[in-house]
Order: sequence, then structure tokens, then C-alpha cells
Amino acid sequence: MDSLKNDPFEEEEEEEEEEHRRKTLRRLIIIGVSSIVLVLLMAGAIVGILIPIRTKNNSSGSEKQSSMMMIKSMCGVTLYQESCYSSIYSLKLSNSSDSDDDHIHITPKQIFMLSLQVTLNELMSLKSSISQIRQNDDPFSGSITLNALDGCSRLIQDAVDHVNMSVAASLQPDIPQWVGDVRTWLSTALTDQQTCLDGLIEFANISSSLRGGISASMINATIFTSNSLAIVSKIPPAIIQVAKDGSGDYETITEAVNAMPKRSKHRFFIHVKKGEYNENVHVDTNSWNLMLYGDGMESTVVSSNLNYADGVGTYDSGTLSKFTIIYGLQTV
Repeated sequence: MDSLKNDPFEEEEEEEEEEHRRKTLRRLIIIGVSSIVLVLLMAGAIVGILIPIRTKNNSSGSEKQSSMMMIKSMCGVTLYQESCYSSIYSLKLSNSSDSDDDHIHITPKQIFMLSLQVTLNELMSLKSSISQIRQNDDPFSGSITLNALDGCSRLIQDAVDHVNMSVAASLQPDIPQWVGDVRTWLSTALTDQQTCLDGLIEFANISSSLRGGISASMINATIFTSNSLAIVSKIPPAIIQVAKDGSGDYETITEAVNAMPKRSKHRFFIHVKKGEYNENVHVDTNSWNLMLYGDGMESTVVSSNLNYADGVGTYDSGTLSKFTIIYGLQTV
């Protein structure tokens, strides 16, 4: 029997298939390597984007934390602390844009201005509610109810006017000049709201649903007016500024702290402006109601290099030492 031989056409076809597989494998390898390189390039680009964003977010985060602490401190003097903080902080966020200027520290005066805006918004809402009830007077019979509603409308408008006067006055730079007037105006705004309620309670024939509806609408306005009055009553007569470039009242924190009155029952604020302050700040036991705040953790830096080698004990080497009755010492 003749020996079997491979068909030359089959061998040629197998060689072509083998060559095709090799080419396919090379393509897959090239595609795989290219994909890996592309992924690495994309990862590098993403990291390059995220690093500055993360840095910016960390910086803005510290500024937001600084603002939150200041708002909480100012709201601490009010009767309704939670509503004070949440309303003011929410309004601040809604008024802010993405610019860096919106994340800079917030001052006590700015917090008070925000509280006035919150109060004004609620009073305008209350006025609108009373006006709507007045227009839908079909269920109510008799002139007494209508007169009571008209009286409330005038009183709430008077409250709005006094809050607007407070806003205009607080735009002035000299705090001692307007604080007394603003206290009087906000007290008047509170009295207006209470007088409105008294007028509704005075007449027995006014329906309880009407009285209850207006009372419910007035709750927030009364609370926020009370908050604004408490805040303005605690605004210091002046905010001392410390600036290394000489643009403030003092160039060092120590000078500002030493200049504050001792055992004061009134709160004093020291604003330490942007910069690095190389000093050891000591606040003694006679410095009461003193609060320091800066422009953010990465903007206002207090540092010192005193140590045992300089002949200074550990007890006295701290950058910022506090042995005092303080309502709030904000991180600078």
C-alpha cells in the first residue's frame, strides 16, 4: 500500500490559518497594550484634575467650618439657637456662589445682617398670609373680624418697616452709632406682632381657626425677630483687627489681646487677618468673653519655634495658651 501523503492544498490552508491566527494575536496584543496605555493616560489626567480640586475643596472646607463655628457662636446668645443657626447658614449658602470670596470668614456684623434678612422674609410671608385671609373673608361675618385683620396688616407692615430701618442702619460702618436704635426698632417689631395676636384674642367672636391660622403663621416671624434682637444685643462695640501689614488696629495678636478690657461682661472679637504670625499668645485668667477668629485654617496661621533649647519650658512654649473664661475660641 502506498504511504499516505498530506494534501498540499490542505497544508497551504493550514499555514494561512496559522498566519491569520498570528496576525490576530498580534492585533489583540497591540490593542491590549494600547488600552492599558490609554487607561494610564486617562488615570493620570484624572489624578491631575482631582488633586487641585481636592486641595481647593480642603481649603474651602476649612473656610466653611470657620463660618459654621462663628454662626453657632453668635446664635448661642439666642433663645432659639437651632432655628437661628439653620436659617442663617441656609441663607448664607443660598447667597453664595462658587467664587473664593464667598468662602472667606464671616463676621458678627454679617451674621446679624443675615438674621435680619431671615426675619424680613418671614414677616413678608406673614403679611401675605394675612392679606390672603383678608381677601377670602366670605366665611367671616361682622366687621369686628375684618377690623382685626386690618389692624394686624398695619401692625405687621409697621414691623416690616422697622426691620428695614434696621437693615439700612446696620450698613453703616460705625457700630456704636446704630446698635441702640436697632435694638429699639426690633423690640418694636416684636411688640407689633404680639399686639396683632392680642387683637385677635380680644374679640370672642373671631373664630378659633382664624386665630390659630394667623398664630401659626406668626411663629417663625416672632422667633426670628427675637433671634435678631438677641444677636444685635451681643454685637461688640467694635471688632479689633490684627494685620501684619499694618492695615488693622494692631500688628500682633499679643498686642490686641493685651489691649482688651479685663473681666469684661461683654464679648469682644479679635479678627486676625490673613498671614503667618510667629508669636506665642497667652490669654490670662482675667480675659473674659474674648473671641479670636481668622480668615481660615490655611489663611491665618499662628506659629512659634520656642522650645527647651531656648530656655523656655514646655508650659510656656505653646503657640496659643488659654487660661480664661471664654465663650468661644475659634481655630485660626
